[in-house]
Amino acid sequence: MRVLVTGATGQIGCFLLVRLQDIGMDVVAVSRNAYSSEHSEVWVVRDLQTDDPFMDQESFDYWIHAGFLSLVPRWLESAKKAGVKRVVTFSSTSVFTKQDSSSPYERTIIRSLIEAEEELSRQCEVLGIDWTLLRPTMIYGAGRDKNVSFVQSMIRRFGLFPLVGGGKGKRMPVHADDLAQAAVAAMQSDAAVNRSYNLGGGETLTYREFVERIFTLENRNPRFINIPLVVARLLVHLVRLLPAFRHVTPAMFERMSIDLVFDYSDAARDLDYCPRPFTFESNACV
Repeated sequence: MRVLVTGATGQIGCFLLVRLQDIGMDVVAVSRNAYSSEHSEVWVVRDLQTDDPFMDQESFDYWIHAGFLSLVPRWLESAKKAGVKRVVTFSSTSVFTKQDSSSPYERTIIRSLIEAEEELSRQCEVLGIDWTLLRPTMIYGAGRDKNVSFVQSMIRRFGLFPLVGGGKGKRMPVHADDLAQAAVAAMQSDAAVNRSYNLGGGETLTYREFVERIFTLENRNPRFINIPLVVARLLVHLVRLLPAFRHVTPAMFERMSIDLVFDYSDAARDLDYCPRPFTFESNACV
């Protein structure tokens, strides 16, 4: 079986290549930049956002896209011509939690995601391509996320971490390799045809407990400062002056006291999904 992997150098893609190789798949990996890896025999340099569709020049059985979902719809006709039977791609549980965000930027991103989800299912139905949509929450594990990496940056720079509402909101951080396993399983599962799945991690923590784990990773004693939301909003304007924190929004602090927990029992049943607890182990992306 021949599998096209786009978003191959992203935080999920790098684990995905390893898992596909382990089950003997013939993998063609796509990246915007020239790249090579022992986990893929062929690398193609393409930018899905600007280049013309190229898939119909090749032949593929499956397409797994581990990048931005909004890039998928314009490539589906080309995928059909290439013989793709099923596409597996990723969205985010943020479509449920950020629609009413106080951040205009976040609302714009979520509208784009929702529209891309709808267009994916619509076009696949017209073209006769099976699809599976995976919605992870709070990805970590490859050092390229804005969850663990953001907290690490705050701790390393300031030696403490600010909390709003005591950080009581629950989280389910999910390792990128567990998401790669789910994608490979979805590619092969009849039960996953034309379905979407929420994917959380194997351990539920409060936001404060999540940050405490990262303090431990950094070999530091946890130090918190509890601040009211109005102060947090002011703090955001200050930290955004630093390049590493330009993505920070006041809404991120607002959600510290909100539970972001999702049932993944459907994925456990259909994809044999059994994610690991929140842990920091060596990964295949380094």
